[in-house]
Amino acid sequence: MTRFIVLTFGFLGWGYYEMSGGADFVPEVAEVEIVEPAEVVVAQAVEPEVVVEPEAEIVARAETETLMTLAASYEPQPAAEPEPEIVEVVSEVALQDMRTVSGARVNMRSGPGTDYSVLDTLPLGTEAEVLEVNADGWARVLIFQTGQEGWMAERLLSDS
Repeated sequence: MTRFIVLTFGFLGWGYYEMSGGADFVPEVAEVEIVEPAEVVVAQAVEPEVVVEPEAEIVARAETETLMTLAASYEPQPAAEPEPEIVEVVSEVALQDMRTVSGARVNMRSGPGTDYSVLDTLPLGTEAEVLEVNADGWARVLIFQTGQEGWMAERLLSDS
């Protein structure tokens, strides 16, 4: 096996040698142009002279004085505050029946009974508003966190 590998590499080397031109191979010579570094000339910055024409100076001073006079005479007008609207607020908090879920994982259903599909499973402590309670002990509730409305057993709700 070792002889086969050595012979294979020898044959491949000989093939490469012959395909590249063999003994007649002459590498191409590329001409390289040598560029001398250019001299660096540092120019000094010259600040331009500012020439103020007397006429322009007089106009600028007059504009500044006019603006200062206008600014001194300016009296800001108080913002007109809208008259407060009298709104009658009805305390709905007292009318709401707020309760919390007292079971660890309580099913909220689409209707009053276990025959209805489960809409969501609520964890312990979820706040809900009881909208109505039927005679069979099922409460229709509104969950504030999700905005969902559904039914659950009233016995699984405790007063907040």
